[in-house]
Amino acid sequence: MNSFARIFILFVSLFGYSYAAEKTVDAPAYTQNLKHLYTSENISIKAPIEAGYSGVPGSKLWRNVRSGKSYSTQAIGDDVGVFINAYGEDWRLLKNQIEGVNLILIPLALITVMLIYLIFGKFKLNKGFSDKLVERFKFIEMVIHWGTAISFIILGLTGLVLLFGRFFLIPLLGKEAFATLAEFSMDMHDIVGPIFSVFLIAMIVKFIKDNFYQKGDINWLLSGGGLFGKHVDAWRFNLGEKIWFWIVFFVGLFITFSGYIMLFTGIVSGQREVIELMNIVHIASATLMILGMFGHIYMGVALEGSMSAMTTGKVDENWAKDHHSLWHKNIKE
Repeated sequence: MNSFARIFILFVSLFGYSYAAEKTVDAPAYTQNLKHLYTSENISIKAPIEAGYSGVPGSKLWRNVRSGKSYSTQAIGDDVGVFINAYGEDWRLLKNQIEGVNLILIPLALITVMLIYLIFGKFKLNKGFSDKLVERFKFIEMVIHWGTAISFIILGLTGLVLLFGRFFLIPLLGKEAFATLAEFSMDMHDIVGPIFSVFLIAMIVKFIKDNFYQKGDINWLLSGGGLFGKHVDAWRFNLGEKIWFWIVFFVGLFITFSGYIMLFTGIVSGQREVIELMNIVHIASATLMILGMFGHIYMGVALEGSMSAMTTGKVDENWAKDHHSLWHKNIKE
């Protein structure tokens, strides 16, 4: 057998062996996701049926790599002894999927609210303005409301820059300008986050007593909140406002808790999976709050006379009779 034949047989043998290894080695998650960079599309990576030795050198190594076990190292920091965190790729893929949904959902919700306002306009008071005012909110209540709202808007905007800025802003601003904006957004997010949590707790304490179910609330819901022309009695807060309060209550606490875990990672030192989970919770909760905020702002703008409640603390008496007649009757007594 000549040298050429020997080399050809050796080449075929090595090629077949490497193909067998590719088919049996329990490769890490990120390799599975990026396999198209290295192999043809019709080749898939499969794990061995049994947990034992597959007969292919390196398969045991990859299983140990994916196990998440910690080994000795001279580096200092969390998880430095873990060669590859296999769950990290799962988190990245899930995060990207959520971001993709948000990229459609948030603009769609905003456009929908704007179209509704353009089509229906403002909902007028039944008897117009009476020029008689009643106090709806005290000064401290307005401060708490605007403190919560403004801090959340800042968090929402900076969060959206961090999530989607690389897609939309880099082409407009360039990489260097966007890097500066992203760094500023991250700093603002970290600073304003704790401020939001303080206002959130203050809002819960101040308004919770008026946001439990009261007799007649279900009638408000069954009548569509009076949007179809029929008058519906309501207390200081109608059932829609109460539902929004409890959304802010629970979702706001999820945002706050997950945000603190990510800001102060030492709380769960060495538990990277917990931080990854908190990141998903944070994004999902913030998305729900943003969507609810669109509806909340719409109601404040669309209902004639509503904005004065949070700008002056007072509302027209006819507004109180139209939207919160039970509350108006109670304060008059």
